[in-house]
Amino acid sequence: NVSWEHVLQNGSISGAPSYIGQIDASHSTPLTTTAENVTGNVDLRRQSIRHLSGMIKCTPPETERITDSVILDLKPRLAAKYIPGIPAYILFMCIRYIDFVDDEAHVAGFLSAVTKKIKKVPRRNEDIDYPILWTTNTVRFLHILQQYSGEEKYQATNTPKQNEQALRNFDLTDYRTIFADLVVHLYDEILKRIKAKLLPMIIPAIIEHEDLESGSIVSINSMTSASMSNDKRSKFSAQDLLKQVLNFLIRKILLNSI
Repeated sequence: NVSWEHVLQNGSISGAPSYIGQIDASHSTPLTTTAENVTGNVDLRRQSIRHLSGMIKCTPPETERITDSVILDLKPRLAAKYIPGIPAYILFMCIRYIDFVDDEAHVAGFLSAVTKKIKKVPRRNEDIDYPILWTTNTVRFLHILQQYSGEEKYQATNTPKQNEQALRNFDLTDYRTIFADLVVHLYDEILKRIKAKLLPMIIPAIIEHEDLESGSIVSINSMTSASMSNDKRSKFSAQDLLKQVLNFLIRKILLNSI
């Protein structure tokens, strides 16, 4: 199988040559295309603000392996070590190569595979980290497709250099609509999972709050676990627990730059 770390560290897929341009430290994301193999040390750690440029060679037989590695095999704990959006940049580097060789059938197949694999992620993983991770990357991928589409409304906010790097052969407008819908689907999945975590805590927290306002000292712990009153379990109230879970979810969302 293709190693995710290998892609990030070496800028190539399973030994295929990578066409890497310069690293730019500006806020924008130039994608310099070169036609020769370049070996360089690319720092993609979270503390780096630099962006990966160029393209990755991707042939039709490699599509399934690449999309499996970048999408299905990626664990949130590994992605957290890198700049948010790196998977989206890698996918677009493949698109740039396919555009470079002008293979219309391949770009359709590649984007179809990307869409299907992203949809599979929440179905295969119950952890909320997964839809959060792929909401971030799908939004980023959509924005990159817009930025380098060559359309005048997006060119207006690009630098001249970025406009030179727009896709030359493909109009991916219809695919952008698909990815925009996919973002909504992923966001709904996040909300559904947040709801599942919070609902069991909301009513006890409300009851506890009303008891405190009415002057009652009865805590939710004593209401629900009187038989365990002498043990050493946590003394957190239902409100405290609810706040902790909310803060935990917010940290996860911010970690992925949503």
